[in-house]
Amino acid sequence: SLGDLIRRERIEGVQDYDSNFANHVLKKGSKFKMLADEDDEAYALGWFEDSSKKMDDRQRAQRQMRQRASDKDRLQVNLDLCTRCMESKRFGRRDALISQSEHAYLCADGFNQCILPGQVFISPREHCSAVTAVDEDVWMELRNYQKCLVRYFDAQEPAKAV
Repeated sequence: SLGDLIRRERIEGVQDYDSNFANHVLKKGSKFKMLADEDDEAYALGWFEDSSKKMDDRQRAQRQMRQRASDKDRLQVNLDLCTRCMESKRFGRRDALISQSEHAYLCADGFNQCILPGQVFISPREHCSAVTAVDEDVWMELRNYQKCLVRYFDAQEPAKAV
C-alpha cells in the first residue's frame, strides 16, 4: 500500500538514482548502450535501482552472511599478522615493554625501526585499525602516556625534543 511505501522510504531513505545509474554504466563498461529516443525507458528502470534492492530476502540474507564471514576472516588474518597487538603470535616486543595499563602499553621501538635514539611508541592493547576508532577509555590512557612522556623528556638535562 502507499502507507507502507512511505513508511519504508522514511526508514530506509531515498535511493540515489544518479549514483545507481553511474554504477550501472561503470559495471557494463564498453558494453553499455544508451536507449534511443523511441525506446521505452520503462524497460530501463533497473538501471536506476540499487542492486541490493533487487534481491529477495533470502538472497540478501545469504549475501550478508557471506559478508560477515569474509569480514571475520579478514579481521582474523589482520590480528594474526599484526606486530603491535599483544595477543598476536607475531608480537615480539615482550622484553621491550616499558609500561602497560588496562587499555594501552608503552614499548621501546626496535633499533632497526627507530628514527631517533630512545624512541618509544604507545599502542592500544586491543587491535584497532586507527586511533580514531578506539573507545574513550583507551584514548584517555593513550593521552596520559603522551603527557607523562612529555614531562619525562622535559625533566631531563638537557631537555630533549619531543
